[in-house]
Amino acid sequence: MSWNGRYLALLLQQGTQTIAAIEDRLSGQLLRLPPPPGARIEQLSLAPDGQTLALQLVQGGQQRVQLFDLSTLLEPDRAAGMRSSNPLP
Repeated sequence: MSWNGRYLALLLQQGTQTIAAIEDRLSGQLLRLPPPPGARIEQLSLAPDGQTLALQLVQGGQQRVQLFDLSTLLEPDRAAGMRSSNPLP
């Protein structure tokens, strides 16, 4: 979960495949992130600002971590008391 709980990282089962997803609890949108071909997602971790997702993958019997940059897909979820980049009028 991100700082203020806006974004929630989830593992979803779709048939026999597990995919990662980010739920934007403000808008209700769900961003689906399927694993790379031939890989299985074991765990995930979302950065506090919601801008990076780390996936622990198993592929070919080997474990690895892959980072996904979400900064072009999601706006930052700032910690309480932090200013946004858009000043108030």
